[in-house]
Amino acid sequence: MPPSGYQPGYGYPRPGNTSGFAIASLVCSLLGLLVAFLGPLLGVVFGAVALRHTRERGEGGRGLAIAGIVVGGVLLLLDVAAVIAIATGHTTSGGGGGSGISV
Repeated sequence: MPPSGYQPGYGYPRPGNTSGFAIASLVCSLLGLLVAFLGPLLGVVFGAVALRHTRERGEGGRGLAIAGIVVGGVLLLLDVAAVIAIATGHTTSGGGGGSGISV
């Protein structure tokens, strides 16, 4: 029997659950290195949902959600820059210049 004044069964508080959306946000953003546009876009969306869940439901994973949004946003910007570079003709292929018309 414990000494008087002590309550048995108390200990460290149970850690809160980590938001699944926060984990999905970071994973999808990192997959954006392999799948352009889709991975980072999902990462940003899941990160926004995860931030709302962490605030409203008291779930953990706020840092994961922020990291997913940042990584996803940076990769989206790089994807857009690559598309613009390709569309404007900024390629590294060598060429003799000119119009390509032989006379």
